[in-house]
Amino acid sequence: MTSVSSPILVGRDGELVAIERAFAAAASGSPSIVVVGGEAGIGKTRLIAEAGERAVAGGGRMIAGACLDLADGLPYLPFVEAIRRLVRTAPPADLDAAFGPARHDFARLMPEMRLLIGDEGSDDSEPISQGRLFELGLGMVERLGAISPVLLALEDVQWIDRSSRDLITFLARNLSRERLLLALTVRTDNLPAGHPTLAWLAELTRLPRVVRIDLQRLPREAIAGQLAAILGEAPPPDLVDEVWARSEGNPFFAEELVAADETRTPDAPGPPATLAQMLAARLAALSAPARDVLAWLAVAGRPVDEVLLGAVTERPQDELVSALREGLARHVLATDPGHGRIRFRHALLAEVALGDLLPSQRRQLHDRFATVLAARHDLGERNRAGATAELAYHWTAAGRWPEAHAAAIAAGEAAETVAAYAQAHSQFERALEIADRLEPPIEAADRVALLRRAASAADLAGEMDRALELALEARTLVDASADAETAALLHARIGYLRWALGDAEGGLEDHREAVRLVPHDPPTAARARVLGALAGSLMSPGRHAESADVARAAIACATAVGATSEEARARNVLGSDLVALGDVDAGLAELTRSRELAAEAGPPDMLVVVHHNLALNLAQAGRLDEALSEALAGRDAARRLGLERRFGMNLIALAADVLLRLGRWDEADALTLEGLALDPRDRGTVYLSAVRGRLHALRGEVDEATRRLDAADELAIGELDADLAAYIRRGRAEVALARGRPDEALAAVEPVIEGAPGSQVAFVRAPLLAVGLRAAADVAERARASRDREAVTQVARTSARLREAMEGIRAAPQDAALTAVVALGDAEGRRVDGEPADWAGLAIRFDAVPDPERAAYARFRAAEQELRARGTKADAESLLRDAHSTAERLGGEPLRREIEALARRARISLAVPAAGAAAVSVPSSSTNGGAGHGPTNGLAALRKAGLSSREIEVLQLVAAGRTNGEIAERLFITRKTAGVHVTHILDKLAVSNRVEAAMVAARLGLAPTADDLAEAGEED
Repeated sequence: MTSVSSPILVGRDGELVAIERAFAAAASGSPSIVVVGGEAGIGKTRLIAEAGERAVAGGGRMIAGACLDLADGLPYLPFVEAIRRLVRTAPPADLDAAFGPARHDFARLMPEMRLLIGDEGSDDSEPISQGRLFELGLGMVERLGAISPVLLALEDVQWIDRSSRDLITFLARNLSRERLLLALTVRTDNLPAGHPTLAWLAELTRLPRVVRIDLQRLPREAIAGQLAAILGEAPPPDLVDEVWARSEGNPFFAEELVAADETRTPDAPGPPATLAQMLAARLAALSAPARDVLAWLAVAGRPVDEVLLGAVTERPQDELVSALREGLARHVLATDPGHGRIRFRHALLAEVALGDLLPSQRRQLHDRFATVLAARHDLGERNRAGATAELAYHWTAAGRWPEAHAAAIAAGEAAETVAAYAQAHSQFERALEIADRLEPPIEAADRVALLRRAASAADLAGEMDRALELALEARTLVDASADAETAALLHARIGYLRWALGDAEGGLEDHREAVRLVPHDPPTAARARVLGALAGSLMSPGRHAESADVARAAIACATAVGATSEEARARNVLGSDLVALGDVDAGLAELTRSRELAAEAGPPDMLVVVHHNLALNLAQAGRLDEALSEALAGRDAARRLGLERRFGMNLIALAADVLLRLGRWDEADALTLEGLALDPRDRGTVYLSAVRGRLHALRGEVDEATRRLDAADELAIGELDADLAAYIRRGRAEVALARGRPDEALAAVEPVIEGAPGSQVAFVRAPLLAVGLRAAADVAERARASRDREAVTQVARTSARLREAMEGIRAAPQDAALTAVVALGDAEGRRVDGEPADWAGLAIRFDAVPDPERAAYARFRAAEQELRARGTKADAESLLRDAHSTAERLGGEPLRREIEALARRARISLAVPAAGAAAVSVPSSSTNGGAGHGPTNGLAALRKAGLSSREIEVLQLVAAGRTNGEIAERLFITRKTAGVHVTHILDKLAVSNRVEAAMVAARLGLAPTADDLAEAGEED
């Protein structure tokens, strides 16, 4: 019989080229995902197989796995299958390099790996976090791709299990430089509208690295080529016309039509009208033993080996082999490459075979499969999660409710050990449904335990609403007077879920009730747990004193019973509370001890969190070098534990934030770019994007700063963290200041003093208030220059509220860094009032922190104040030179421009001259120091002050640093007349010297001409 499959791929040249290009890009370090969709039989598998052959021929590697239509699916099934094929085909050296430190964790999913890695005796019952498992998977892909580029094909994702779906989403969002092309095939004709897989695929294809290819039916010429390849000769035109018309261009249907035509006898009717009828006829033509074996295969739901088929069918070996051979010869069955299991040649054949069975037949066959698999564990899936899920599937389909109930619970427990929380949730929910069918019904305590497990799994799977419903149902079944501990733990879980869903106050009440229910004596791990949870819920809204007291009680309880993990969590809360309350040394000691306990008792993510919190509190305490070291140590721990993408970006953000304060901006720049590289969308986390935005703002890159802060706001939708909100607001104000728009900067800060919820952490709040006072001072100076008394009065009121808010911070114990920031706010407040401040002393305080950018800013203000008061260059010159040097080193363009504008007006050289050499002035890249006050409004303000047109002209030359003689020469007037004009200008502006007059001109946007600046530079 002629093969019914074409030996060559026809009609898909464009699609094949697209996949080849994607693989070539992946090979060069630009990974991507290709989703190939289309109806059944359209050629998705064939296209991917051809692309894989070409990838291998070009030096790449192809591994593949497929999803199955098994209820909720076996956890990570397509990935497990792909890993199995990799293990069977790759050299041992490649396997060792690819799996590396993750080999023991992957052995949980594929126990046969233990023989390869010498790990036969390890225990896989301990759960692994999903974040860690996903990180390890990404690391494995990266290491495998380093050996040769990889085409990873996952077929039939219309049946994908939820955990595999989440892993694909994780890869799509986190691939960056891995040499991987992930190819997915999806059958679109059997997915009803609203199916979750359709929504997932739509979301997936919106990501930048994902390409969608939808296969269309073949044209006539392609069908002709397909028939020629099958028949080995050019087909008659009438056969081409018939096959093309009847198949409507579906290549699988075309192949089946050819096969049907070959088997037709002269007296037999023509081929059936539909593909389903044709496939049914194909199966009906088989012998009875072959049809019987096909029924078993259809019920199995997955490729199976001959040993399992023999066990369930109980047929003699020769009869079984004969039936299988017949199926293979008639192209109904095929063998899976790599492991030799038997499967249907196409999923449509399995569907037809299954559809021919009566419900009672299906139940009997499922019952037999379950009975055999329960007795012969060696015949089922090798990993515990897959084996238990398969057993639960068959017992449920067989209607054996007691066995199905127990199997579903076992499957849920096994799924948890491999972080397949969605499957665990589904299995526990199934067990709850089956429990209603049991006679006698399960005990109330058993149902409560099952509800708690289902709630926990739902929470971990991201189904928080459902988790809360399950926990609330469990609570209604518990008699607190008889089982206070269980009731308390349920209240604690409900409290957490309510907080996570936005009901912080409701959650707090549940936490309090949990503590009330658990007796003080004897101490228990449960009481330590609920006390720690209450302490954490109190810390979030800033009730640090109460939180600290509860955390101490949790620690005492945990140490009494040796509950190390609970002690670590409680000390973590207490340490943060104590730092917030001003007892910095004690707080840091608690956090350090928490880190030690977390390293000892775990879980792994707890250790990374403690590193983060210790670094954050060190930064709040002004111990910046230690904070930087701790943040980087946390990042290293996250890498080592496979949690870098979960925690790494925020640890990088924290380290970069500290580097900004330390004046190591180039390092912060490089580090934030590393963090963003972990996110293919180039946005990072809220914190990382905000830190990057602030760096751009401080460097005057206002458009990029705005883009980053916008991204932070988008990422923060639903974000409850007031500290991050305040940090973003500070970045917005700094962008406005860099644009020379202090009014906008003040507007960004004002909500903090207008009753809007905001951070109560001094470390976050004080810098925001200081920026607001700086903006208020700039607005006040501009208003005074414009003679706008109403604006002066209004900004004074705003400033008073900002200063009042700062007073609340002053009352708390402070370190040197925070004290300096509060003093900065005081100095800005005095500037609002037009009064002098100790700017030079403030610069020295920031030097000691160290905080180079603020120290340079304080020196700039000190120089400005000196020039305004006395018009002397002596002291101002060194101040400006030091400030300018720092601004240039940091790349702080807005500050550099302001310094250069002031130096120009005062005719001060910013260059440090060599011995005996004349100083050379530094030309400014800005004509007005970023004042941002439009020239039209500025001229109106000057005329309002009484300046004539000639006096405005003279003031413009004064702002350029011209002497009276130079003004006279430029305007063709006498030196004496020029001097008279300057005197009148000083009087009308109510300033004491030329430098101060130039400052007023700059604030009003009266810019000197380009010629003035050029000539001034040449003459200097």
